[in-house]
Amino acid sequence: MKIWSFLLTLGLLVSSAQAQLAVRADTLYTMAGAPIENGVVLIRDGKIEQVGPAQAIRIPEAIGCSKRWS
Repeated sequence: MKIWSFLLTLGLLVSSAQAQLAVRADTLYTMAGAPIENGVVLIRDGKIEQVGPAQAIRIPEAIGCSKRWS
């Protein structure tokens, strides 16, 4: 239930602010296949732009985050 609340909040924040957002996960689960280890979801202007392993997606410096949340 926590993950759905997080995703809903994330969606509302991104859709209200036309911006870029990168979300990193140790394990990323999609509806389209096997889980992605060390995954990234890149969101631009409220739409998912890219999903994949961190080494395959270039994350712009401007949207980097230095804090790690637990």
